Amino acid sequence: MLLHVHFALRWMWAGIVVGVVSSAGVAAWQLHFVGLERAEGFLNIIHFGNIALVFGAFCAAGMQWAVQLPPGRRHLWWAAFAMGMASSVYSIIASGSRGSWVALPVLVALYAIAFLNRRNLKWTLGAIAVIGVLAAVLFSQPDSRLRKRYDAATQDIELYMKGEADTSLGARFVMWKGALLNIPERPLLGWNMDAYDARIAERVASGELNPVALKFTDNLHNSYLQALAFQGLPGLLALLAVYFVPLTGFCRRLRDSDIVVSVLAYCGAAVCASYVFFSLTQVILRRNNGIMFYVVAVAVMWGAMRMRERSNRITTCRPAPLPERTPVPD
Repeated sequence: MLLHVHFALRWMWAGIVVGVVSSAGVAAWQLHFVGLERAEGFLNIIHFGNIALVFGAFCAAGMQWAVQLPPGRRHLWWAAFAMGMASSVYSIIASGSRGSWVALPVLVALYAIAFLNRRNLKWTLGAIAVIGVLAAVLFSQPDSRLRKRYDAATQDIELYMKGEADTSLGARFVMWKGALLNIPERPLLGWNMDAYDARIAERVASGELNPVALKFTDNLHNSYLQALAFQGLPGLLALLAVYFVPLTGFCRRLRDSDIVVSVLAYCGAAVCASYVFFSLTQVILRRNNGIMFYVVAVAVMWGAMRMRERSNRITTCRPAPLPERTPVPD
């Protein structure tokens, strides 16, 4: 549909900026007026932070898209994208979602692959330095939310090593251990829910697993183990295809000669790669909001990218006008 109904990219970028800036407003309202400890938007705490990170990556790519614009419009869009990236950072911190931290390095790596060159090397290194200093300042504050979440993670690991697993990370370790014990027994077709619950209960009764495993038998907080446990090897292969087929298509165009194609390819790759890493600690496609964001974002970015490629191809292949004929003298 998007290949046949062309749309102006500026409206897509405007929607991205408005969306992520609005997320910061919702986060501030929930923290300071509603009194929530962690912002969740209208989604889920983890999904709210994860999707905010992807929108921040979109805005970072938008900076490259704006380079081609006239100076006046370029500076206006740069200001809008900077505000979007700041809002993304705020929403991530407000949500306290540590799952988004895992995906950040790969988004930076993809950005470098797509856009880094000799001309912008100094600017890129300067931006990285500014981001590093900002992160250090935010982390060093006495009431830093980043530091609180980091300290909570280290505490969870220490408690798990001492035998206390009823924590955020401890429960995940127990769930993953139970899945790794159950999967080899039915690797091809997987377990049904009732049989899986019963087998986990048997392992808890025998002392093989911590009792906290009984609380989370339907959501293993790891998409790959979830697919293997309940849909077997075909389920895992299907999940990997959902992520890596579009990711491969986007990555092939990261260094395209047309900066617009490259930008859209990066945005699509950012969605796919983020979900690959989000899935390590969360079954993000288990909820409708996780499914809808992935499907719509991938479709829009792919459609816009292919639309631009088709437009370039038509322009390149258009035949040159024939020279005027010189009249033949009588």
